[in-house]
Amino acid sequence: MKNLISSNSVNIIELSLNQILVRGLYTPSLNKQIQSQFKISLPENNLQINQDKNIICSKNSFDQWSIILFQQLELEIDNVIDKINENKKVLATNYSEGQIYLEISGENKIFILNKITHFDFREKHFPLSSSAQTLIGRVDCNIYNLKNKLLVTCNSSFGDHLKDQLIDAVKF
Repeated sequence: MKNLISSNSVNIIELSLNQILVRGLYTPSLNKQIQSQFKISLPENNLQINQDKNIICSKNSFDQWSIILFQQLELEIDNVIDKINENKKVLATNYSEGQIYLEISGENKIFILNKITHFDFREKHFPLSSSAQTLIGRVDCNIYNLKNKLLVTCNSSFGDHLKDQLIDAVKF
């Protein structure tokens, strides 16, 4: 965990998380397999999040889910992925090293994000326990609306640019 900026009632922290991307059609057996590995169900509705204190499971599209882990697994992540990939109709990939994870909290988090994106982050359009895919500071991001905070992820190759955009937005 690395504190990027804390100013103007906004806190931005860079986190080190694990992420697994799962692709395949939803089936009860796939859901059962995910439940056995992570103790969480796959969301069935697009952009919906199922979460507990250690895991976010988000449906990104009709055949893709992101599983973000806030704590290390007892098993190695690659072993878990291998187990999921035993199902020939599913492809699980470790996205942990290819993404950056920024936690944005504070009273002005929505105001700051609205300065650098066209997306409407008001609760009416972005309810709690939902996700979105949009551009922030011209960077393609996934945003997860969690209780009292947002989690923003993007490709690590754009991470420095996104962090600079967010820091500039908070400062002014």
